[in-house]
Amino acid sequence: RMPYLTHIERRGQAEGRRQTLREATLEVLEARFGAVPYELREHIQNLADEAALKKLPRRAALARSQDEFRGKV
Repeated sequence: RMPYLTHIERRGQAEGRRQTLREATLEVLEARFGAVPYELREHIQNLADEAALKKLPRRAALARSQDEFRGKV
């Protein structure tokens, strides 16, 4: 039996998923290219669309440079 989740709990879980995707993206970028510029880091942190965020770790892994990645965000 699944427990009932309030609207606030569901919103919290959704934000947790989005934050995890943001952090995963930044970790991939840092591992591949070193320090992530402040502007790009802030842009990623401000993204709210979960569908778009789901694509970012893969794009970060496949990009040839941070500039190429930035052009796809």
